[in-house]
Amino acid sequence: MKEHNRASLPIATTVTLLLGSILIVFFVGFVTLFINWEESNERFNYQSKSIIQGVSQRLASADAALTALIGLSQATDELNSALLTPISEKLLERFPFITSIAYLSLLEPDEIEAYLIEMRNNGMPQFKIKPFGGHTTDNFTNCFEKKCLITTFIEPLEPKTARLLGMDWWSETNFRQLINEAVTTNGPELALSPTKSQLPGTHIMLRPAYFGNITPPTLRERREQLSGVFVLTLDYSALLNFEFGSTPDLTYSLTILETDGKQREVLQTTDEYSPKSSLVLGNFQQTQSFNLGTRRLRLTIQKVPDTEEFNLHSSLVSMLVTALLLYAIATAWINRRLATEDRKAAQEQLFQERDKADVTLQSIGDAVITTDIANRITYANPIAERIFGYSLAEIKERHISEIAQFVAKESGELIENLITYYINIKKIRHAPSHIILKHPSGREISIDCTVSHLTDRVGNTIGNVLVLRDVSLERELTSALAYQASHDALTGLLNRNEFENRLKEMLESSRIQNSQHALCYIDLDQFKLVNDTCGHLAGDNLLKQLAGILQAQMREMDVVARLGGDEFGVLIHHCGFDRALEVAERLKQVIGDHRFKWDEKIFDVHASIGVVQITADIDTLSDLMSAADLACYTAKDMGRDTVHAYQPNDREITQRQSQMRWLPRIQEALHSNQFQLVTQRIMSLKDNSEPHEIFEFLLRWPQDNGNLVSPGIFIPAAERYDLMRNIDRWVIKNAFSLISKVHAETEPVHSRLYSINLSGQSIGDPKLAAYIRHQLDHYSIDPELICFEITETSAIANYSIAEAFIRQMLEVGCRFALDDFGSGLSSFGYLKQLPVSLLKIDGQFVRDMAKDAVDRAMVRTIHDVAQALNLKTIAEWVEDEEVIVLLKEIGIDYVQGFHIERPQLATRLLMN
Repeated sequence: MKEHNRASLPIATTVTLLLGSILIVFFVGFVTLFINWEESNERFNYQSKSIIQGVSQRLASADAALTALIGLSQATDELNSALLTPISEKLLERFPFITSIAYLSLLEPDEIEAYLIEMRNNGMPQFKIKPFGGHTTDNFTNCFEKKCLITTFIEPLEPKTARLLGMDWWSETNFRQLINEAVTTNGPELALSPTKSQLPGTHIMLRPAYFGNITPPTLRERREQLSGVFVLTLDYSALLNFEFGSTPDLTYSLTILETDGKQREVLQTTDEYSPKSSLVLGNFQQTQSFNLGTRRLRLTIQKVPDTEEFNLHSSLVSMLVTALLLYAIATAWINRRLATEDRKAAQEQLFQERDKADVTLQSIGDAVITTDIANRITYANPIAERIFGYSLAEIKERHISEIAQFVAKESGELIENLITYYINIKKIRHAPSHIILKHPSGREISIDCTVSHLTDRVGNTIGNVLVLRDVSLERELTSALAYQASHDALTGLLNRNEFENRLKEMLESSRIQNSQHALCYIDLDQFKLVNDTCGHLAGDNLLKQLAGILQAQMREMDVVARLGGDEFGVLIHHCGFDRALEVAERLKQVIGDHRFKWDEKIFDVHASIGVVQITADIDTLSDLMSAADLACYTAKDMGRDTVHAYQPNDREITQRQSQMRWLPRIQEALHSNQFQLVTQRIMSLKDNSEPHEIFEFLLRWPQDNGNLVSPGIFIPAAERYDLMRNIDRWVIKNAFSLISKVHAETEPVHSRLYSINLSGQSIGDPKLAAYIRHQLDHYSIDPELICFEITETSAIANYSIAEAFIRQMLEVGCRFALDDFGSGLSSFGYLKQLPVSLLKIDGQFVRDMAKDAVDRAMVRTIHDVAQALNLKTIAEWVEDEEVIVLLKEIGIDYVQGFHIERPQLATRLLMN
């Protein structure tokens, strides 16, 4: 039994020692592996937190850029490429992860056609509307039946991105839902780029823009006032591009956390060659949420551990050494291990805290500097190194005033001790903290600065912490917004809005100080000729040159502005009436002396100028601008290249004001069909004439009191304000409607011809021929029943246009008569070339031909020429039988006048 115990004892001890040794060896190996795993995990956490912080800052920068662009759109009356391009270029240069900036204009169906015309008139003749991802032109039917969200601006503008101009994003359902979400949350939206968008980036960020100067507070108002969308495209590879040495492959997942708890994934990257998750080692993962505008985002970074990171060789060596020495030094090793573990735990905790602080300081977007009690630098993060242009090693232990100069923005004062300066201004309420840092390269950086004290445990100051934020971009954008809001983008002069503000100040000065000033309203003559001949680029260059010429002629206190198009305004401070006329004449002279040259073409430049004296007698800004406009256009009416001063009792201005009062009345008459058609019969003097009778349509305007407004009153006003083409179209439409009813309900006894007068403005309308053809088809009218009358004067003034229009209508089958023949200067020369079939002899020769031999000779001569050209003649203003006898003797074909018939309501044709 004892032998058994003795024999068994060493065996038991050996087995116990062996098993214990094996367990301890494996435990040591596992501890070594675990330590390596913890170190790898800490490195991963350090890198991933830096990446998450960087992504948050970059997305916040992109959203800030969107917010700045929306602020620009709300501060500007007209959003165009000249305004957006310079700011977009700065943003793309500053933020490399932004690949493009685009603006999408939201158009209602009734705005689309006018918008297309505007874009083509503004230098984009090929501008088309395309459905999302397609190449259809503006014949795309849906764009005229629903809203369109059209790409009207994109930067950079390259062949690839230019194809996006005109694309309708509203037709893409997912994108439309994305806009609705952005409007609902009143914040930015982040999403994958639509597959058919052809945008130069993998992801997009957008914010809606609204009409008005502020963002509407309610959802309903935001939906009603939505004017467009700013879109940034993001390159996620650039967004996630962070340099950390030998960074392992990482996978990223970016999701949006909705208010209802749902998650919407906007980014997921995977590496198909990376190993699968390790069951033993697990995965490294870091997740952090941050705010973007009103949205909550969550970024998750994962990594599958690489076994090579854990240095398995060192674990095996540790296990082997432990197995050889374990039995001899077990007790000493255990005690020593415990002490070592305690020390390592303390060091590890210190290392973790130090790394967390270092990651935070390295990731923050502001420059952070710490100093000792003597204001010598002890620490600077990478942003501070970049701002100052020195590494930490170069500036450590140096005073901050030795490495950079600081200047107070408001006063221009050099700040010798930045820390003392900020400690002092903290005591002043609302004290400015904006300063300029002069970079070693010579560039000036706008910064905001805060200073805090570092204290020890008992509250003694041991140093300071300075936080510097680069606000150069914000200052530049603010300055650009202020400049764009008050200046013309083309010429650099003040714009109309700022001009009117200055004008209000002058009016107030006149009332308070009883002072006199002057306003000159300048309108270039024949500026359209330069645009039509050489293009809008030439016109823009001419406007720039004239802006410089006008500024050179004025004093520093005076104001020169571009009011729009080819119109300029000049405000002359403390100037009497006679002096104002002298200045206006000088401006007219220097403009007239300027000869504009473009592509070997030379143009004379002239201007019409209206002058108004600014005194306390003028009530409102509107009255002042209206007076200046009247004076300027009176100068144009007087022959152009003229100066005209406004006087309340001026006959020319009174006449123009009278015509201006007719303008809204004429427009209302057209809108509500207040006009009335009458006809006057033109009688044939020959039994076998063809046609047998002619009815001329005339226009009348009855009033509520039973009186008629004479055409001699409202026709000149309509001609002055370019309304005659609208009136002529009203006459054509209503005359055709009546003719259609006459030939549908009655059968005329004799062959007829219906005559309609056309003005010179209508003859020059390139769309009139198509309109007439459409109306002929709509009312099913035989074109041979229609004759159009054009006056000799308008035909000669627009000869080439008139001839082309007549030939188009002759091809359709209509006829033409030349009215008031004989009143022009070159009648017979043009008569031979115009393809007309009827000639109406001016009534001034017909009315008194029984008493005046010269008039008879003129009528006979005109008839003889007409016969030679195979034209039929019509004599106007026939008022007695004696004249008819003479006209028969001469051989005139038709007669018209009160002796034949007075004008009657056109509806009487239905009763014949």
